[in-house]
Amino acid sequence: MSHHPVTIPPGQPIPEPGVEPDGVDSATLMVWGFVSVAIILGTMFGSAALYFAAQNRLNTTRLIAPRYIESEKTLTDQRGVLASYAAPTAEGNPYTIPINRAKQLVLAELQSKKAE
Repeated sequence: MSHHPVTIPPGQPIPEPGVEPDGVDSATLMVWGFVSVAIILGTMFGSAALYFAAQNRLNTTRLIAPRYIESEKTLTDQRGVLASYAAPTAEGNPYTIPINRAKQLVLAELQSKKAE
């Protein structure tokens, strides 16, 4: 608040606290309020429309099927390796056996060592 005294022109009533003085144009305030809300909503919906248009354009250029087929083939090959028996391909490489059979062999070996 300023420390300058307020002068009221002669003939004008003294304003009461909490009451707006004359000269406030409510219609202009209301129009500007509606205009600003319309601008904000237009900006929001416009940006959402641009985003979804760009996303649709990107989705049409993507190729999902070949990668899915390749990954399924890889998974099938890996499952086959995990469930098969194979001799070592080179000296120093281990034998390949299914994981469940390997667990059974390790447990049997540990139990035989414990019994001794």
